[in-house]
Amino acid sequence: MSSPKPNLFIVGAPKCGTTAWVHYLKSHPDICFPDRKEPASSVKQLVVP
Repeated sequence: MSSPKPNLFIVGAPKCGTTAWVHYLKSHPDICFPDRKEPASSVKQLVVP
């Protein structure tokens, strides 16, 4: 089984509550998150020119 492709990015500044949103959304069974909190190296691969 392949891993799901992202269709939403939560973007925020430091100390703006994005960590709280991640903890809240992780409780939903249809929402998954990467193992790393900030997968910056993956963003370059996901952007379509």
